[in-house]
Amino acid sequence: MPIDIDFRRDYSLLLKKELSSLGIVIGDNVLIDEIPYIYFNFMNRKIPQQSRKILKAIDFICPPELTTGLYNLEKKIIAGDDLKPHLSKQVYNNLESKDYLLNDWNIHHLHLGINICNGYVDRTELLLFCMVTEEVIYFIAMMHHGDWSDKSLLLTVYLNWPELITPFILDGVTSIINNPSNEDICKQRKGNVSMIIELAPGVVIIPPGLGYMTDGTSKKVVMRRDDTMEILSNFEDKIKSNENNIRKQIISSNKTPARTLKFKLLINDENLVAYEIYSKMFFH
Repeated sequence: MPIDIDFRRDYSLLLKKELSSLGIVIGDNVLIDEIPYIYFNFMNRKIPQQSRKILKAIDFICPPELTTGLYNLEKKIIAGDDLKPHLSKQVYNNLESKDYLLNDWNIHHLHLGINICNGYVDRTELLLFCMVTEEVIYFIAMMHHGDWSDKSLLLTVYLNWPELITPFILDGVTSIINNPSNEDICKQRKGNVSMIIELAPGVVIIPPGLGYMTDGTSKKVVMRRDDTMEILSNFEDKIKSNENNIRKQIISSNKTPARTLKFKLLINDENLVAYEIYSKMFFH
């Protein structure tokens, strides 16, 4: 018998609802299949709100005119406040924009203004460049807006916190013939080309942010989206293949299964659940 089921669509609508709760409106003109990428890309750029420890590079220096802004940011980080006011406005206002620094090297940049206007601190020419994990924000350096391809950022990370770079070191590769300059990296990014880098003698790395696809989208985000879609497809196939058992369970609950079973995807504590509309029963 037929089954009415489309978990990928259901999942996209759940993501759309969650984005709406965060102030992100997805227009009706956006294709349903595009929503998962939009969601995961947004979540990759948005720093999750939670308390974190701060670690600073040994040579980290903040100019005097930005010490108050930096101090205010540090208080927010430790308290677990929302860091949206310090992010690029593009994160919330232009979902199609691409952060090549983040996508390529997994490095965020934060503004350090003091006054807030329309939900954002004043934009500053000097920015805080940092890496973010679940528990720590690593302050790499204060650099200018536009210094997106400066390899010294990665070298600073490696010299201060090598564990953040080690997973991306190419085993058995000790050097490359043409080690790209900062200018080379900037130019190749414009063509959506990721580059391996000889960071130090004997240390050759792939991009810690995994780089981007040929259309400029984040490779890490695309991989996460594809993995999630595969999980949903497998769960949907599981429900379809168990139709007879599901009908038996409905009957054993003293209910009459509909001719066409209709399922909706629910997520309970990160677990996928199939809810059958007519019987009002849940299946895993």
